[in-house]
Amino acid sequence: MGPERYALLAACDYTLLPSRWEPCGLVQMEAMRLGTLPIVAPTGGLKDTVEDGVNGLWTDKEMTIEAIADQVVDMKKAAMAASQEFTWTNAALQYEAVFQELGATDVLPLCGGQATVTLEVDKQVC
Repeated sequence: MGPERYALLAACDYTLLPSRWEPCGLVQMEAMRLGTLPIVAPTGGLKDTVEDGVNGLWTDKEMTIEAIADQVVDMKKAAMAASQEFTWTNAALQYEAVFQELGATDVLPLCGGQATVTLEVDKQVC
């Protein structure tokens, strides 16, 4: 849906992901990036990326609206800060480190006698 999807997600206070099985998914990370608190089931990648009580909530217990509301404001701020880890630049740097560990050789064509790659600065959401 493009920009409309992100505008809708950013307008929410929280997003509920009660998955019974989830290998990872991106919605919880996109929600954190936009300041929308993810409330998730403690399964798979949801539990791996959402820290209960820090940048979101996960529980297999029944939750009341009051219990959720008590923690929302602080965790929204923490979620936005934690999401800074999930950038394309960070992903590229992690891949580069793996390739260096594996001893991959540089096969980029030389440009002016020097092989170069540039990374676009991550676009800030807000």
